[in-house]
Amino acid sequence: MWETFKKKTLPLRQKWQALHSLDEKAQSHVNIMTLVFSPILAFYLTEFFLQMPWDIRLPIQFMNILIYGALGALLLGLTGRLERAARLLFVISFGLGCLNYQALFFSSHPITAGDLLSIKTAVGVSGSYKLILNANVWRATLAFIILFIGAGWAKYEIPKKKASRRALAAVSAMVFVLGGVFSTSRVAEKTLGISTARLENRENVSRNGFVLNFLHSARIFYAPEEPIYSETEIEAAIRILNESLDKFDPSYQANQSPYFVHRNQTLSGQGVPLAQEPDESSLNLTNPSLSVGRNWPMEDLRKALYNVNGSAKAALKEGEKADIVAIMNESFSDLAILGDFKTNVEILPFTSRLDTDIRLGTSHSSVVGGGTANSEFEFLTGASMGFMEDGSIPYEEYITEDLPSLARVLGEQGYETMAMHPYWDDAWSRKTIYPKLGFDRMKFQEDFIHQDKVRNFISDKALYDEILMELGRGTGKDNQFIFAVSIQNHGDYVQNPEDNFDPGVLLYEVRGQKIRDEKTGEFLESFLEDREDGLLAGFSPANKMRFIESTEEYLGLIRESDRALAYFVNQLKYRERPTLLVFFGDHQPAERVAQVFTHDGDCPVENRRKVPYFIWANYDIDEVFDQVSAMPYIAAEALPLAQAKPSTWFHFLDHVHREYPTINSAYYMNLRGQIGPVHFYDNNPIRLRQYQVLQYNYLFGGETRREELFRVEVDDGANLSRLCRDDSR
Repeated sequence: MWETFKKKTLPLRQKWQALHSLDEKAQSHVNIMTLVFSPILAFYLTEFFLQMPWDIRLPIQFMNILIYGALGALLLGLTGRLERAARLLFVISFGLGCLNYQALFFSSHPITAGDLLSIKTAVGVSGSYKLILNANVWRATLAFIILFIGAGWAKYEIPKKKASRRALAAVSAMVFVLGGVFSTSRVAEKTLGISTARLENRENVSRNGFVLNFLHSARIFYAPEEPIYSETEIEAAIRILNESLDKFDPSYQANQSPYFVHRNQTLSGQGVPLAQEPDESSLNLTNPSLSVGRNWPMEDLRKALYNVNGSAKAALKEGEKADIVAIMNESFSDLAILGDFKTNVEILPFTSRLDTDIRLGTSHSSVVGGGTANSEFEFLTGASMGFMEDGSIPYEEYITEDLPSLARVLGEQGYETMAMHPYWDDAWSRKTIYPKLGFDRMKFQEDFIHQDKVRNFISDKALYDEILMELGRGTGKDNQFIFAVSIQNHGDYVQNPEDNFDPGVLLYEVRGQKIRDEKTGEFLESFLEDREDGLLAGFSPANKMRFIESTEEYLGLIRESDRALAYFVNQLKYRERPTLLVFFGDHQPAERVAQVFTHDGDCPVENRRKVPYFIWANYDIDEVFDQVSAMPYIAAEALPLAQAKPSTWFHFLDHVHREYPTINSAYYMNLRGQIGPVHFYDNNPIRLRQYQVLQYNYLFGGETRREELFRVEVDDGANLSRLCRDDSR
């Protein structure tokens, strides 16, 4: 068969070879041009997926091209043929561009070195994602085909046994490695002007180029530079901390703070007065497509939705501690923070009406579109990603030994501590990390009794039933702390008729621009036509519809989460044991969902960081609304409400919260509402620098970690815990 094929294709192959036959002088020129221009074209090919590469500053372009050139020379040394080296370089460049485009599309973040640590987790969820290609992708694909074919005219070969071939490979490999090392240095930041803006990582790759940005992000693999955080500075920070805690007022009420205001609108921003009961048609409780396969107790759900607030059955007596349930809900957010929108049904009929025995507000997340593990890390440890290298994932990099945590603080007080996640146990290395953080028990997807699913993920309702089952069992210990990470709302948000989920949501209007006809539900021609001032300008009508359907899918999932939460809170409300519920979203969804709100750049980038959180109890607590917070602060706020004793570390975080209402990987906010950048090395305000130094000692102190900072005092007196300094240390 092969011989027959060769005979039949011989004339075609002869013509192709004749086409590539050049005289010696012309061939020499082609070879030189291939050597010189291949790295430049490879750089442009990678960048073309995201932007016009010539918009990048010339020094940055030069450094990127130098790295591509070193890689091309290495490939030439390894293959010995210029044609193969050039083609391989173009294949690699095209592949990098494709991967970066997908990363930005699905998670709103470019690929960084830290992603190498989470490949397994990414592959695990990749099956639920479907890609939408834009015009730049097709242009880049066409350019790749032309370049790949064009490289066939290069005819230069280095004999396999020639020493120059081995020398070329060795030298180019050395240049490539040195270029990578230089790219990670602070010298490169200053000399090349590498962008390290933390507010929007997408801007960094736009300004630095993909390869340079990727190599620069590899700094996360280096140990933190200890001289920056000297023992002397740690001692000074602890001394200042002691002085601050001496002045700490335990009777302080949070609603006295200037950054708390009473709520005057619903959480969802859709204009439903607090006192007004939700209209049953807007809740769509009886829609079969929304209840099939959910095993919903509809009467309980109806009662919870219509009777959101009411007298609690439990009472927390003095000296008694409450059970604590903390829910980090996957991608839970209120898109109204990005802009007003109108739908056929209310998205958050339950959560938006909670106003009894609750502290409710907005947390500013360190991640957008993905990176759940970092929100989890901040909540459980009280450490801020603002003081970590960009792209770092502490779960994968830094937690190599037992660490103090919220679980340990509660465990010291007699709580049984359990972590549960209805997904794979090795996602973000949780099965390894949870024991290191002090959890007594763990529960993952295969351990769940309740396996009801929404799409391909275990539902929020099933997760809550599992928690209720564990709360009902008890273990003989006084109290329980359950930390649960949901999975139901994980991306991608593609409507699939084969799924067991119908979102039941139609998006009629966004930021004043019409999308669908409110009577027929059909897309409007005025939305689909390509206007510069229109929503999703620059996308084809088909892609516009896909984006809107993705947003509707997401809204339907959040609505399903709200329904499940109504059921769960209603069950906890009538539980006899005092129970504190901490609920927060880990991050907003990826760009695919948010693009309809953010496409024109008018939406402040910090709004993409905001997610709802609340602390609710089935016993009396003071209500506080519209609080501004951050993941590291939430546990410090919750512990006193459960009458559990915070460690000095959590006392300190509460103190920081009062001066800086929010902090994340990109910025902090002061009491005047002003946003400032968080610096990894220095130049932070004094209180935040103190936070930074103590956090360094917490994570990297090892044997010198000040353990007394994280212990809970046995004494039940009114005085706050003090650090017992050992001056001989």
